[in-house]
Amino acid sequence: MTYAMTLDNSWELMTEEEMYDVNGGWTTYTGASAWVEITNMIANIVGWGGLSVALVKTMLAGAVTAASVVGALVAFASAIGLSASVTAALTNSATLGLAVLYTNMDGGFRSKSYGVFGFSLTLVGRI
Repeated sequence: MTYAMTLDNSWELMTEEEMYDVNGGWTTYTGASAWVEITNMIANIVGWGGLSVALVKTMLAGAVTAASVVGALVAFASAIGLSASVTAALTNSATLGLAVLYTNMDGGFRSKSYGVFGFSLTLVGRI
């Protein structure tokens, strides 16, 4: 015996990729997965690509600054990178606080990330 489901004309089949487009690319984290994502957010703020790398680059550029004009240009570029890293880290720290708050209140949160040139911005919302 074979069963088939018949859909009327108001239904439309979607691929998984199309479903992400419908919800705007938001990912929902609940329970343990929410805390894992919060841990990843912390690592992103202070880890590789975050403040620690920007500070190391700035210190190295500062050490080279006295040696040459190129060093001064590198120091200037690093200072711009540091300010962008600090701004991103502060923004992502506020986002992290919201993620923790929403996880404690609702058991999870929705998240959407944007990134360019190694800097990322994460948005969170309630589920």
